[in-house]
Amino acid sequence: MKKTFSFLLVLAGFIMPQMAFGWGMTGHRVIGKIAEMNLGKHTIKNLNQVLDNASVAMVSNWGDFVKSDSALAYTAIWHYKDLPSGLSREEFNKQAITLDNGEVVYRVLQLIAELKKQPDNANNLKMLIHLIGDMHQPLHMGHPEDKGGNMIKIRWMGRETNLHSLWDSGLIDFQQLSYTEYAHYLFKTHTFALPPFKPSMVLDWAWGTYQAAQVVYNSVDQLKNPFYYDYRYLSLLESRLTDAGDHLAIVLNYLYNK
Repeated sequence: MKKTFSFLLVLAGFIMPQMAFGWGMTGHRVIGKIAEMNLGKHTIKNLNQVLDNASVAMVSNWGDFVKSDSALAYTAIWHYKDLPSGLSREEFNKQAITLDNGEVVYRVLQLIAELKKQPDNANNLKMLIHLIGDMHQPLHMGHPEDKGGNMIKIRWMGRETNLHSLWDSGLIDFQQLSYTEYAHYLFKTHTFALPPFKPSMVLDWAWGTYQAAQVVYNSVDQLKNPFYYDYRYLSLLESRLTDAGDHLAIVLNYLYNK
């Protein structure tokens, strides 16, 4: 782990990352569980060996936990990619893989390439699982001027919070479901496609998140009524969770279905 990440220590010293906690613990576990239900038997067997029989769902928050280690705090910038609004797809493709204002797309591609060469690296695997989840949270593709919605203060159910936190965990917690209950519900009510993985898919997935972010930014005026907001935007939340689980499964089957 230390050797794999050491090349970024210099970079970390010059960048102050935003607060970046994608989906909260429940959301990441929902994504991990959905992915598990879409994995092939050989993939599951090989993942169990690398993860010492821990489930994908239960390791999915590891990427947030390790940021508390001062030696790994620099990985905070890996979890998001802030981008200006109004980008064309061509502009987005160019900016999404740069190393300024967040690095999630670049790091997902890098970790997939590294795990293809060294699939038994458990720390890289756990980080990849986490970052694919983060890459699908709309405000992890938010705007740099408001730090991905962290600076947009709102009230939710009588409590002061911010737009980023609402989409990390507030809307998910509002459903009052365990991660297994929510994952099983979403698995039954959504269709999952599992095409063979191609690296170009990562930019396609990130573009979908960027587009969803614009919808979230335009939703702020409707937050006065939390029940209407939940009714109006629950489908977007659930499509982000299910897409993340689907895409995570595609990548894991690519890497471990041997």
